[in-house]
Amino acid sequence: MKDIRSFYEALCRLYPERDACPGDTDGLQICPEPDRPVRRVLCALDLCASSVNAAKRVGADLLLTHHPIFYGGVRTLDPDRHPENRSVCDLILSKIAHISLHTRFDAGNGGMNDTLCAILGLKNVSETGLPDEPRQLARVGDLETPCTPEAFAEFVSGSLDTDVLLTDGGRTIRRVLVVTGGGKDYADLFFHSDADAFLSGELSHHVRVGAADLKKTVLEAGHYGTEKIFLQAIAPVVKRIDDTIELFFCPDTPHEIAICAQK
Repeated sequence: MKDIRSFYEALCRLYPERDACPGDTDGLQICPEPDRPVRRVLCALDLCASSVNAAKRVGADLLLTHHPIFYGGVRTLDPDRHPENRSVCDLILSKIAHISLHTRFDAGNGGMNDTLCAILGLKNVSETGLPDEPRQLARVGDLETPCTPEAFAEFVSGSLDTDVLLTDGGRTIRRVLVVTGGGKDYADLFFHSDADAFLSGELSHHVRVGAADLKKTVLEAGHYGTEKIFLQAIAPVVKRIDDTIELFFCPDTPHEIAICAQK
């Protein structure tokens, strides 16, 4: 059985820190007891009140999230001055560790964008990305059956169980660029690519206008809508490291809190 630090080291062998995008702050972020055995892990998209309470409730040794904390540096954890840090203090006082895998898990094999491609059934998938990325984060692939933008939007909505904002480019969708979460930085890559559609969580008004001018389609399925698949993607990774670990999942949306256990 691995302890907290050795579990993180095993994660890093699969998803090295060097593959994180510049400025990313993910990693082993809270570690009150480095030698504590990892028996129970709660997986969630974010460290927040709901996921911390769930971790405490199930007796988790580790909270494993996609999004990191401490964006922009840490000056204080005083919850009176910074109420948003109250959950961090709660986790520390509960002696539960926290690890996040962010952009390196977006980019890595079997990570967020690979999982999204698999859910959509894309074929001939390849990596693509921005020049400053240590590893290309985005994916581009072909639909098994070309379809209209509206039909593809309905398919995405059903596959991810989420609402989709469609900007219809007016031409058949054959090839799709995907980036989970916030994808507006990849707009220029999309505009110059052979992809007919760009699927991401959230883009911008200017991306929609540019796509429409080029008769290309963009689909926004929500930041949470495209990244709640973290729970699906991370489970086999944890089991690959240690299949005796008991996994719990917390879909930590603001309005929908539930816990399910996987033995």
